[in-house]
This record gives sequence, C-alpha cells and structure tokens, in this order.
Amino acid sequence: MYLSIDEGTTNVKGVLFDSDFKPVKVRRVGLRTVFPREGWVEQAPEEIWERVKSVISNIREDIDAIGITNQRETTVVWSVESGKPLHNAIVWSCRRTADYMAHLAEEYSELVKSRTGLEMDAYFSASKIRWILEHVPGAEELARLGKLRFGTIDSYLIWKLTDGEVHATDHTNASRTMLYNIRRADWDDELMALFGVPESMLPEIRDSAAEYGAVRINSRDVPITGVIGDQQSALLAHGCHGEGDAKVTYGTGTFILVNTGTRIIEERGLLSTVAWSIDSRRTYALEGSILSSGTVVEWLKSMGLWVDTVGEETSLYFVPAFFGLGSPYWDPYARGTILGLSAYTNKEHITRAALESIGFMVRDILEIVSSHVPLTSIKVDGGMTRNSFLMQFQADILGVPVSVPKFGELTAMGAALLAALAQGGVSMSEIRHVVEYPEVHVPEKSERWRKNKYEKWHEAVRRSMDWASATWEN
Repeated sequence: MYLSIDEGTTNVKGVLFDSDFKPVKVRRVGLRTVFPREGWVEQAPEEIWERVKSVISNIREDIDAIGITNQRETTVVWSVESGKPLHNAIVWSCRRTADYMAHLAEEYSELVKSRTGLEMDAYFSASKIRWILEHVPGAEELARLGKLRFGTIDSYLIWKLTDGEVHATDHTNASRTMLYNIRRADWDDELMALFGVPESMLPEIRDSAAEYGAVRINSRDVPITGVIGDQQSALLAHGCHGEGDAKVTYGTGTFILVNTGTRIIEERGLLSTVAWSIDSRRTYALEGSILSSGTVVEWLKSMGLWVDTVGEETSLYFVPAFFGLGSPYWDPYARGTILGLSAYTNKEHITRAALESIGFMVRDILEIVSSHVPLTSIKVDGGMTRNSFLMQFQADILGVPVSVPKFGELTAMGAALLAALAQGGVSMSEIRHVVEYPEVHVPEKSERWRKNKYEKWHEAVRRSMDWASATWEN
C-alpha cells in the first residue's frame, strides 16, 4: 500500500492506496489561514506539521512507501538548530511583495523569464524569502552564518518527517521558487544574488521519484519515495504523459497544465515549469495559474450570497481578482469586480456569474496554449468538478469536451504513483490509464454565443485591472 500526504492550501489529506491505486482510506483535516493585512496571506508551519502527524497517526495498515504532494510557492524559513520557523509560512497567494517585484521587473523581467520560465510576480517564493530575511530581526545574520533553511512545504515536511536528516525538494517544486534555472535544472547563482538568498538555505534538488529518507510508522521505517507539486501531481495521475495532454484542477485557485514533453515553451503571460523528473529525465509543462476560484465560492458563502441553484443567463459579470489577476494578465493591482448589477439581480444571478468567471479564466489560458498545441479535450479534477453547471459551462465556453474522473483525489494519486515508480512497483505505461472518466460534458452552445460571451468578459476584466496600488511594507 502507498500513503499519499496531500498538503493543500485549505486542508491536509492522507489517502491510502492499494496496489491497484484504488483509494482504501481518506482522512482530511482543515488548515487555518490568516490575513494580517489586506492582500497578506499566512499559515502556521507548525500547525501544518501537527495536521500531517494527525493524518499519519490514523494509519494502521502496513505501508510500502510514502508520496508527498503540496501547495507550491508557499514559503517557510526555519532555524537549523531549533527547527523552529522564523515566521508564519507566507502563502502562494500573498501579495505583500507585489510592489517590490514590480520595481525589480523594470530591470530584471527578461532575465528572470529566460532563466526560470516564470513571470516576475509576488506569487513565487524568492521575494517571500527576501521579505522574511529583511523583516525578522537577526534573520539576515543567521542566513549569512548558514543557520537558516528555506523550503516550500514539501521540504519543510521532509525535514520534520526525517528529524532534520534530509533537506531536499524535487524539480517541480524547485521550479516554482524563482531561484531555479529551468534550463540547467539547478539553483541559479545570479538569481540567488538578486534576491539575497544564500545557497546554504536551499534544499538539495532530487528527482520526483527518488529516496527522501524514511518515516517511522507502526514500528517500521517507511521510505518517502515520491515528491511533487500538487498541480504536476494531478497532471501525472490524469495520464497526461504525452505532449499536448492537458488538465485543469479546480481548487482554492484553478491551475491549467499542458504537457510540452522535452520542450521548454516560453509564452508571455504563462509559466514554463517542470512537470516531473524521473530517472534524471525531465518532462516540462506550460501552466496558467488562476489565483482565485474556490476562494470565490467561500467568499460568497461567508457573505450569504451563495445559493445551490443558478439563475438564468443575464449580463452580470464577476471578476474574482481577490488577490490580483494571475495568468495571463499578471496584474497584482486588479481587484474583484461585479458588473451589470440591477434591481432585478438576485443571489442566483450572482452565483451563476461567479461560476462562469472560473470558466472564462480557464479559457483565457487555453486560448494561448492552443496556439502551441492542439486541444481536443480537457481532463479535470478538484472539488468544483462536482458542480455540473460549471462543468457544462466550461465545455460550452471552450467548445471542447470536458472529462470528469470517477475519483476526485487526483493530486494525492499522483504522489502515490511516483512513490510506486521509484520502487519499481509500476511503469509509466502502466499508470497512464489508471483513472476512469464516466462523466463527459459535451459543448451545447454555438460559436456565436461563445464569441459574444467571451468578448463581454474581456471588457469586465479590463475594468477590474490596475484598481489598487500597493506599497511594499518596510
């Protein structure tokens, strides 16, 4: 059996898979997120660790290996000596360094894009590390003396699970830090200097399917043999192993990845990233990141505006730029907007507009991707795939079928598959068709309808952009 530790933004899941990769047990525990100021997003690393321990303590079965998958970019800096974090984890959606990154972009945007495949944005880890080093008293000196470690959540958990013996990450998570040279597949000296991050802070980079130490469970040492970022994990589990294969994961944010094989495709507004690394061979992907999607539903519920049914089609448009806009706009100063309100508007209309906004944002990204690789269908996963209205609207606005899997925990499954691959339990060809897709949504709308709806969406986005101006707090 294989245990997948799936550490997401809103919860930690432990999913136990049998040798056929059927889920045997699922345990989920929630995570708190705090918002110290507008646009700031944090979580407590030690709380994340406690949740992971809670998930593991529920396991009584014998486990062959562990796979870890995680929210990416979220940044933890901790002391080598005490193992204590210096500060709360700065979450991927946090915008506190937006102004700082906008300033750097004036000179370094092209350099960073060519080295990392990433857009110059506060989304990634490098500026979050810089902020911690500058704002925690004594941190700069401790870093200079080699007494601090940085990690995305996978690295932090590996460190804790192995009692500080292993400080490592995989290529997928490293490629989200803005310190990783995607062409050389290693940390980049010039980028480390740009952000003032000493190499001693950074984890060793390993294959996604590799040894990462062992965890003591039920009086046995269980190896960690799979580590991968959450979105890449879902791509692997979907069987998107060929060039042009695409998936969409609907979670707190929504993430679109398209396998580009051995090619690193540069495209303004989208991200080049490592899909996975197996046997020292890297597969790449082109990615679009939507910063707010599940967040929109949670916000509507908290405001008492969410209903379980949608209203009829109106001219209402909702742009959910709660944390700015991600791909392909990368505007940290955009803010949420509802356009077309009238005295006739009700909660059902607002719910519909919110769900439609997610479908529109997915099309924004796939419009660009389709210029590089033809897309004939889309595979989807995540909690929001249970909303049949959204899935049908997604098919309608894209004009291609949308395939929904029988089992929704694809992110967890990918990590388990990697853990098995590293041990020789399965091959890549064997895992390509593990997932079944009993539900397929076929487009029902005309091309004229699609064109009119999408043009109006672009007008709504334009009005939401550059709304707020942020300053980087000193």
